[in-house]
Parts: sequence; structure tokens; C-alpha cells
Amino acid sequence: MSLPTESLPTEEEETGAEKAIFYRDSGDEHFRAKKYDLAVLDYTEALKLDPQCVFYYYDRAWSYLGLDEYELALADFNAALKIRPDNSFLFNCRGNAHFMKKDYESAIRDFTIAIDLNPYMPDYFDDRGYAFCLVKEYDFAIMDYNKAIELDDKNALYYNNRGYAYEQKGDYDRAEEDHKKSMLLAPEKNFDPVVRPSSG
Repeated sequence: MSLPTESLPTEEEETGAEKAIFYRDSGDEHFRAKKYDLAVLDYTEALKLDPQCVFYYYDRAWSYLGLDEYELALADFNAALKIRPDNSFLFNCRGNAHFMKKDYESAIRDFTIAIDLNPYMPDYFDDRGYAFCLVKEYDFAIMDYNKAIELDDKNALYYNNRGYAYEQKGDYDRAEEDHKKSMLLAPEKNFDPVVRPSSG
């Protein structure tokens, strides 16, 4: 059964999409080589050819972050979210952009939206937990790490990060328990040990 003709892309549209993919592939190569300025140029060309493609905004945003161009990265994540306003991953990525900008309150807001949209992604809880740590909200951080571990109890980083929160609270016994667990799960990671205050 053939598709209605109005569903088929025109030759011009198909050519534009193919060219956009070419630029994206080139941008990906530059990104992997950490040539972020060249990656930005390629993703920009891809967007000219396919301005509704979320992936190109996403890719260019991370390239901007590689250049420490936080506002431009946030603008691209905003553009992507206008196209996909219900995408938890994009909110989490925008949260990471705020985090890298050291705007931890905005990061927490975006991580929270991502969690509300998809409460089954442990990394979202881990990301928010780390942001809570940096604003010294250690109890909230521990709750987030608990949830991350509930969702994935084999991830060494979650135990390490929760241990850090316990350490900051002065709960060194629990901190050491988490450190031991993280080292058991990933001995190659060489996580920093818990540092207790000297008694002298």
C-alpha cells in the first residue's frame, strides 16, 4: 500500500535533511576532538537546513558548554525545549548547563522538572543531589542519593556522593560505609577517602 503523496518529502526537503546529517556528522567528529568552535559551526549549518531538529540544538548546546559559553548553551536548550517541552532529558541537560554556570538554584529547578517528568532515572536524582550539596542542603542531597541508589544499587558514584554528603554533615561512620561500598563496586575509580577531623 502506497503512502499518500502529501506524506512524502519533496526532493528539496530530502536533500536538505541529508545535508544536515552530513554537517551533524562533521560536528560530532569535531566535538569528539574537542574542537568545539568548529563543532558549533557545523551544528549551526545543520540547523539552517533543519531548524526543527532537537538533536542539533542539543549538540550545539554541549559544544557551547565546551567553550564556557553558558548563555548560548542555555539558549539552545531553551530552543530545544520549545520543540519538545515534555522531554525530561532536555530539562536535565539544561539543569547541567545551569550547574556548570554555578547557578545551582536554577539547576535544582530544572532537575526537579526532569524528575517530575520521569521519576525513574537515577542520574536525575544524583545530579540534583550534587546541586543540593553545593548549596549545603545535605539532608535533601541524601534523600536524592537514597532514591538514586534505590533505582540503581550497583552504581558506585551514587554511594560515593552520598558518602560525601554524610561527611559534610559530620556523620563519618555512614560516610565511611558508603566509601567502602563505592570502592567495592568500582575499585578502579580511586574515590577520595573520608577525612575525619583531627582530634588534636
